[in-house]
Amino acid sequence: MKAQPEIRRQPSQARAQMKVALIFEATLRILEQEGEAALNTNRIAAVAGISIGTLYQYFPDKDAVLVALVQEEISRCCDAIRDGLAQLPASARYGDGQRADVLVRVLLGAFGGKVGARRELVRALQARQLSFAFDQYIIEQLHGILPSLPLPKAVLAILIRSLLHTVDATLLHDEAMLQRPGLKLALIKTVQSLTREGMGLGMPTARVRGRQPNLTA
Repeated sequence: MKAQPEIRRQPSQARAQMKVALIFEATLRILEQEGEAALNTNRIAAVAGISIGTLYQYFPDKDAVLVALVQEEISRCCDAIRDGLAQLPASARYGDGQRADVLVRVLLGAFGGKVGARRELVRALQARQLSFAFDQYIIEQLHGILPSLPLPKAVLAILIRSLLHTVDATLLHDEAMLQRPGLKLALIKTVQSLTREGMGLGMPTARVRGRQPNLTA
């Protein structure tokens, strides 16, 4: 299966967009309440209140629904991160936690806080060997909206994967930890440690090259 399969009909009109939104909402509800084992196109259509024929106009199978759902949520999260950063004062730095807080808060709150559904999606992506592809997709999206973060793309990849894999492992082993302030604080410190004073991880820094790193927007 492709990492990013195309939706059969692109939902450009308001009515089509509404139907796709209903499909996504129904999928999340089923995953949250019943788990992926109960997920199939007939069940999605029934919960969404549409015919199976209508669903097939947009998606060929449930895997395509899952992939498109994750892509949609990534886009929403990127928009939320962009908006959150834009509301911060120009003096805000990744090192002092304000920008890091935006990034972590959005990633922790993905999928509307539906922890069970998110756990099922993590399992589904892992089972389909799509986790790495979506990591890359997220990195590409964030690389375009974090121009004020002076990190080489490889270090940004390490940062994003550190955050995502921590959240994924928490979902799979102790999802209650997602509600604890300590986890959010630990993730914020991860962002700070990789951005403060020239990228961490023992890589060449702007200071070593004779320039001071500029961590402000």
